[in-house]
Amino acid sequence: MNQDVSLATYGVERHPSEDQLLLTLEGEVAADESARVQQHLAGCWSCKARYEEMQRGILAFVEYREKRYLPALDSPSNDSSGFRARLRTVIGEASAIPLWAKLWLTLNRFCGPFQHVQLRWVTVVAAAMVALLVWTEVLSPPAISASELLTRAIAAQKPAAMSRQRTIHQTLQIRSGKRVVTRNFEWKANAPTRQVQWNADPLAWNAPLTAQGFSDWRDGLGIKTDRVKRAGDRLVLDTFAPADAIREASISVRASDFHPVAQHIRFDDGRELELTEIAFQIQDEQEPPVAVAPKVIPNGETPSTALKAEAVPSVLPPPDLDQVELELRYILFRHRWDLGEDLIVERNTNEVSLTGIVSSPDRKQAIEEALDGTANVRLNLTSPAASNGTSASDITIQNSQENSVPLLRDTLDHAFLSSDERLAFVDRCLVGSDTALAHAWALRRLADRYGDRNNGTGLNSDAQGKLQEMLQAHLQELGRANEEIEPLLRLVHASGVPASATPLNWKDQILALFAAVQQQDRDITSLVAGSPTNEQNPAKVSADFRSNHQTIRLLLGGLRELAGDRLVK
Repeated sequence: MNQDVSLATYGVERHPSEDQLLLTLEGEVAADESARVQQHLAGCWSCKARYEEMQRGILAFVEYREKRYLPALDSPSNDSSGFRARLRTVIGEASAIPLWAKLWLTLNRFCGPFQHVQLRWVTVVAAAMVALLVWTEVLSPPAISASELLTRAIAAQKPAAMSRQRTIHQTLQIRSGKRVVTRNFEWKANAPTRQVQWNADPLAWNAPLTAQGFSDWRDGLGIKTDRVKRAGDRLVLDTFAPADAIREASISVRASDFHPVAQHIRFDDGRELELTEIAFQIQDEQEPPVAVAPKVIPNGETPSTALKAEAVPSVLPPPDLDQVELELRYILFRHRWDLGEDLIVERNTNEVSLTGIVSSPDRKQAIEEALDGTANVRLNLTSPAASNGTSASDITIQNSQENSVPLLRDTLDHAFLSSDERLAFVDRCLVGSDTALAHAWALRRLADRYGDRNNGTGLNSDAQGKLQEMLQAHLQELGRANEEIEPLLRLVHASGVPASATPLNWKDQILALFAAVQQQDRDITSLVAGSPTNEQNPAKVSADFRSNHQTIRLLLGGLRELAGDRLVK
């Protein structure tokens, strides 16, 4: 209503212009005119809104100038002599028009035809503030140090411990060249993060993607260079280490909550790994409720006499050791501890035991942490003692390998131009053979334990599904490792003997697969690395290699077909 009265009394032409409002706001008008404007503002909401909008724009500009722009400027030099000469030099050396100048020229050309139209002052101020916001927050975001990024990432990935135990589950995709594997990890939220060693082989990778692991590696570097940059909705920390076995590593975190989602590692030999988080979940571990059976009072007894008679607690039912054993094997499988470790799973009357010699103290600690609190499982693990000396057995093996000569030495010398290429080829063949043999051993242990029909009858559907998953995963990984060996076939000039017949029972097929992989490993070692005796015939070993390789392919094909119809029935 006040606005209508003002318009009716003074008319539209009596409203103060934007220049009058701005001059009044800055105190640049006479006192009587300022009083008339203030009196008009008291009764005109439209002009009062424009006046306050101008005031907010000026305050925002002053706040930005005082808090962001001026602190970012370098201290002025006391010597201003020769300023014009230096200015002309800088202008003459400029090779390109700056980005802001190009934007200004484009805007000027666009607005040229409309210069006769008076732009609203508030619109210009708003456009300037938007440009400043884009520059400060997008094109030039606030800087963050590497230590601050890692500190916030560690806090985001590992929350503070609560009253109940919390377990973190993470699924990673690990890529190295054309090799892609998927790994599952879990660790306690309120337990210290286990020290890990990064490995260049994705098949042997056993470390989750954590900011704490990245920070531990970075803190151990003597010489390093950090660079933090923004890539879309992520912040990326690149750390360069010219003197370390890992020359470069980066970790990507979400800019919104600093949760790590990816990691890249480049080793000194050129190999690279890409780790991408697929799933991340934190779960509370709840104690299972204790079932209490209702008390039945026999006839003729009172509750007091029944309580007195109850001197011996009820006997708990015996544990289902079939499920306990399968769950133990599945935990070892998920962490890839069933590969290359000398571990034995045994059963007695009321528990399942895991014994053996673990490859390192770190691995022993990791297994004990993962199985801590598992009911009806007893651990008896040892790790080899560290020794600085060389044992007699080590000397014997070293001397025998020094005197051995690869059966394909001449062929390898002609096939590769440099010794580095030859060594890299030999390493790939040996690593592929070792990996295939490790998965063959894991398959044989499962076949020996669950291959007979009477051994798998006690498993429920969930346990049978886990057993099926283990068999299929080992078959798939063994097939990939066997493909890494196929380039060696092109260097072997021999025709292999026909492959042996394939057994029908899946246990017998796995046992035959294990024997073929084991013999193939011996053949590859003799062909590319040398045998202890050097008395083997190259043609015979080459023929055996081709035959075993063909047998492995046939057995894998048959077992994969059975895997589609379920191996475990």
